[in-house]
Amino acid sequence: MTQNNPLYIGLDLSTQQLKAAVINQNLQTLDIAKVEFEVDLPKYKTKKGVYQNGKEIVAPVAMWLDAIDLVFERLSQNKRVDMSHIQGISGACQQHGTVFWNDKAANLLNGLTQSNAHKTSLAEHLAESLAWKLSPNWQDHSTEEECQLFEATVGGKNQLAQLTGSKAHHRFSGPQILKVKRRMSTVYEATKRISLVSSFVASVLAGKLLNIERSDVCGMNLWDINTQGWNEDLLALLDSSSDKSDIKKKLGPIEMVNRPMASVSKYFVNKYGLNPDCRILPFTGDNSGTILSLPLEANDVIVSLGTSTTALVVTENYAPSSIYHIFNHPIDPKSYMGMLCYCNGSLAREMVRDQVNQKFKISDKSWDKFNEISMNGVPLGLSELENGAIEYKLGFYFPLGEIIPSVSPVTRRVVINNKDNHTSAVIENIKDGKWQIPTDDVVAILESQALSIRMRLRSMMTTTNKLPQRVYFVGGASNNDVICKIMARVLKPNEGSYKLDMADACVIGAASKAVHGCEIADTKDSSKQPSWNEFFKGRWNTELQIVEPWKSEDEQTNITYQSINWDNVLEQFELAEAQLK
Repeated sequence: MTQNNPLYIGLDLSTQQLKAAVINQNLQTLDIAKVEFEVDLPKYKTKKGVYQNGKEIVAPVAMWLDAIDLVFERLSQNKRVDMSHIQGISGACQQHGTVFWNDKAANLLNGLTQSNAHKTSLAEHLAESLAWKLSPNWQDHSTEEECQLFEATVGGKNQLAQLTGSKAHHRFSGPQILKVKRRMSTVYEATKRISLVSSFVASVLAGKLLNIERSDVCGMNLWDINTQGWNEDLLALLDSSSDKSDIKKKLGPIEMVNRPMASVSKYFVNKYGLNPDCRILPFTGDNSGTILSLPLEANDVIVSLGTSTTALVVTENYAPSSIYHIFNHPIDPKSYMGMLCYCNGSLAREMVRDQVNQKFKISDKSWDKFNEISMNGVPLGLSELENGAIEYKLGFYFPLGEIIPSVSPVTRRVVINNKDNHTSAVIENIKDGKWQIPTDDVVAILESQALSIRMRLRSMMTTTNKLPQRVYFVGGASNNDVICKIMARVLKPNEGSYKLDMADACVIGAASKAVHGCEIADTKDSSKQPSWNEFFKGRWNTELQIVEPWKSEDEQTNITYQSINWDNVLEQFELAEAQLK
């Protein structure tokens, strides 16, 4: 099913906006449209895309339906692309959100295929299809009791992580569904089908209920990654019957292959001019979509330096832990996606920057002095003692309570003696001049943040090397070359570090997924079907900026730095971190 100049759409439904990108088969972006919920849909009166009531944070499903209409309207009115050339659509949506459909949903969705359906909006047509008009948002943290039940059911957080790839999290869909069952029984009883946000959008586009896909299902705490099936013990929390038939019907099958699931509904053909043969591919989660925007191979890592810090790694090694996440790769059946999520990222770095600027009487938010100190500072705060020992300085800077490790807000500076492995934790006001506050904090915060990532990546890596193959720095702070260079010398990737703008990564990854799925389906000879990596690397054309690890003049000639025992550094860093708990 091909035509001249085939085009593809990727959708990214995030917390505050819906974005659409149109690309061609060479993965070149031709058009982008977006809908910002607060700006374009003010009637819903959300704040940053959600309603918050204490620990409960939800979003109106009707707002998303209006956003789907509006983004397709903008694409069709832009006239930058011919909508009749759209051959496939996929998406990458905010993870963990759930949509509760009632028994009218299937018929109402099917009604979108009628020739006159386009005379109403999606929100109007599907108004009676929902058992609950709201959807839990990933920021929700009201499910403490349900998380405890999930972990207790299988023997604790470590056991749950071994099974599902993650310990219980407030935002995960399983605990959220259990909360609805326990506290909103009327809604749960009226629920015929439960979608994730990803499969919800796909279902709307297709005019029929479509399945959750293989990566996004891992954000539920219900899917056993070892067996690639639902975990019966965890399902029992939602359905006490012997065969768990009720909850299995509600959740539906899982889509394991990136192939077309349905054709687009006539609603979008008649209203926005889409090709009636346009196909809907499985939609995935936003983090999974992000890893599809780069030619990532095993041990390649994306480090996102935003307000929080996130590290994503592609690996063939299923090594789950309660301190990070492991998901199925959204396309490659042999791979997984590992994910580290930190609360403290830019906020902590800005805290040190502001302290430095205050010391030097710099009134603005400039990074100039911070960068100057970074470039002139001694790596790891190294100093060689008279007895031959080496001391180095590390720090923990958590203005917010941290996820990794799970600790309350704290700032702690640590001096480690590398000869006798003595670790002394020093909190404030160091008397002997070993630590100059805040100037010594500049290198310490960057290298310590990188050390935490490197330490935790080791167990996830495919090979025994335990180092990243390549590192890609993205996010706001990646615009600061010095920050990337300092962190790169700690992460020490085998094949280099790079930085790039990934503002549209999620939506481009989703669109690329649509191209891949359609072409695989159209290549009948399985021997000629390229793997995801073969397909993507052959067409990816984004320009990368190389990040050379920073080496000061002292470092280039300092035998002490060159002979650092990094295993020892990481071991002592881990011991020092444990003292925070």
